Amino acid sequence: IKYIRDFFFTLFFAGMGMMLPWPHWSTLGASIAMCIVLLAVRWLGVFGPAAAFGFAPRYAGMATINLSQVGEFALVITSLGVAHGHIDAETLEVVIMAFAFMSIITPALIKNNFYLYKKGAKLVAKWREGSTSAELRVGGATADADHDDEEDCDIMLLGFH
Repeated sequence: IKYIRDFFFTLFFAGMGMMLPWPHWSTLGASIAMCIVLLAVRWLGVFGPAAAFGFAPRYAGMATINLSQVGEFALVITSLGVAHGHIDAETLEVVIMAFAFMSIITPALIKNNFYLYKKGAKLVAKWREGSTSAELRVGGATADADHDDEEDCDIMLLGFH
């Protein structure tokens, strides 16, 4: 069944690629703006609830970074909206371009999520306290501590660990 799944994934993404028109500056600008808004809003939609439910800021921040892409479901819903005449085809182009940009950017974000969180935590600590020597505790260690890639980590599934 794995091979059948991979076959349909390939068809899906090939179909999305065929839907990409030659980009216009307005489409590129709108899709870049959509990516920026997406990255900003994810902090409200993922970090906020995770922190409110008691997760450590480190885990909430890393989950936010890991979930910062445009999902395939958005492409399906947008294409249905175009097919039924609810939205215009340019909106679909913007969503497809944003999906492509975030598909390229997201693996780098995921690979460096702890580093990005450390830098963000330092900036927030400096902003909150107004000093350059502020340290924010990050998951039991200071933000300056090196991340050991070989450490044992719990696996989190659906918010339970």
